[in-house]
Amino acid sequence: MKTFDSSKPPQPLSRRHFIQTAAVGAVALGARSGPNVFAADADKPAILGGKPVHTGGWPGWPQWRQEWEADVIKILRSGR
Repeated sequence: MKTFDSSKPPQPLSRRHFIQTAAVGAVALGARSGPNVFAADADKPAILGGKPVHTGGWPGWPQWRQEWEADVIKILRSGR
């Protein structure tokens, strides 16, 4: 196992090293035996009759506030 040595300058991180490190970390996290919160409710998706994840209402979209109008017009007229 590699240890951190603060006396050496840091090596640049290569894409290969990053992917290997991320893969090892993902495997280690997956191997942890912890509670899986959604395991009991994952029998079927809501669209096929399973329990919906979100039962509340959704916000109206698009949201608009009158005080935004001056800034939006300024941006549109700037040509940027």
